[in-house]
Amino acid sequence: MCSCALNTTNTQKSYKYFAYVENSSSCDASAYSIGSDGKLTQLAGSPFPALASGFPASVAASPNGSFLYVVLHGNQVDGYSIGTGGGLTPLTGSPFTAGTSPLGIAVAAVLQP
Repeated sequence: MCSCALNTTNTQKSYKYFAYVENSSSCDASAYSIGSDGKLTQLAGSPFPALASGFPASVAASPNGSFLYVVLHGNQVDGYSIGTGGGLTPLTGSPFTAGTSPLGIAVAAVLQP
């Protein structure tokens, strides 16, 4: 495992917390709900398989908690939507082509004028 991403999903004035971990040796991503005590519980359907070939290098959640991106050493980025229960669904058009040998990803929110 190389890195993880935290996601918060707003559900009627409360938050649900999820953690996503890339698994390099099995080329997939594990997903967990985070309990109020900090305990991780693996989500149904987890681990989620990579959409493209290559070992996961990095993972990041979008600032709004709706998307997860996994960078693969195979010059690809897998994109997923994050459901209200934390499950992952591949985005249309995913995997996306990345540059040569990507190692990381950052996702930013930019304030629009």
